[in-house]
Amino acid sequence: MFNSVDEGFLRRAISVVEANMREADFHVEALAASLNMSRSALYLKIKALADQTPQTFIRRLRLKRSEQLLCDDTASISDIAAAVGFVEPTHFSRDFKQQFGMSPTKYRDACGE
Repeated sequence: MFNSVDEGFLRRAISVVEANMREADFHVEALAASLNMSRSALYLKIKALADQTPQTFIRRLRLKRSEQLLCDDTASISDIAAAVGFVEPTHFSRDFKQQFGMSPTKYRDACGE
């Protein structure tokens, strides 16, 4: 599907996002700078490889991590939201529900079943 260069790029991009997950102000510009790319080059590369915008790429990685934390961690929803870079728990809950089809609380409850 991907060549080794593209796979390496995606792994580096994911690694950079994961390393900066807690930083609420980590956005597309910071990702592009970390990868030594312009914002527009990053947009084209992520869009071609992942079929999503860099902003969506970052948000989905944050939400995927929050999904793990909800099942594995006893921290509050607000603490988990902060741990994945969301300043406002309400924004986190809205984005989580949009991504996974249920609220973080319901998702956590479903993990235990």
